Amino acid sequence: MRRAIDKAAARPLIQTASELACPHCQGPLSICQHRDRLVYRLDGPVYQNCRDKRCMDKECEGHPTLYRPLVDLRLALPYMSYGLDVVCWVGEEHLEVDPVFRTRG
Repeated sequence: MRRAIDKAAARPLIQTASELACPHCQGPLSICQHRDRLVYRLDGPVYQNCRDKRCMDKECEGHPTLYRPLVDLRLALPYMSYGLDVVCWVGEEHLEVDPVFRTRG
């Protein structure tokens, strides 16, 4: 059973692709889809909304290309609900406790 998630308690983060014009036809790019996900970080949950862009001219050869925000992967890896800071923290704690791989005094 899935746990109920309170999105109102999460901090909103809206990210939009930075490209403005299509490299093929020089026409404007417009937002064509939204991708939402909840990411758990050490400082609390973040509700991430990524806005992807595409050339709206269906005859342009660049129409199938989808432009995504590059900072999307800085928060968490694809298909993960925990942030990269949580993954790094867990790895550091694991290495600190394990006597074989101890790196700290």
